[in-house]
Parts: sequence; structure tokens; C-alpha cells
Amino acid sequence: MMMGWALSILALLYLRHLLGVLLLVLCSPAVSLLVHYYEVNQFKNSSWGKNGLKTLI
Repeated sequence: MMMGWALSILALLYLRHLLGVLLLVLCSPAVSLLVHYYEVNQFKNSSWGKNGLKTLI
């Protein structure tokens, strides 16, 4: 009986670990995209970014 409990607890922990990994894999591209978008906006709003874009155009 104890073996069944131990196995079910291990299975639950393993599933939780898999879910965490899955969430990490799904969230990391979204987070990196958000960070990239934020950095691009910061660059555009900075004076060097504005002047640099004007000289490029």
C-alpha cells in the first residue's frame, strides 16, 4: 500500500515538473519578445535614438 502512495506522489511531482518546464518553454519566447519590444521603445524614445533615426532617414 505504501508503495502505491509513493509512486503516485512521485508521479504527481514529475507531472508538476513537466508542467513547469512546459510553462518555462512557452513563456520564455513571450517574455523575450516583450523585453525586446520594451528595449526598442526605450531606444526610440531616447534622444540618441531619435537623432540617430533622423540621421539615418
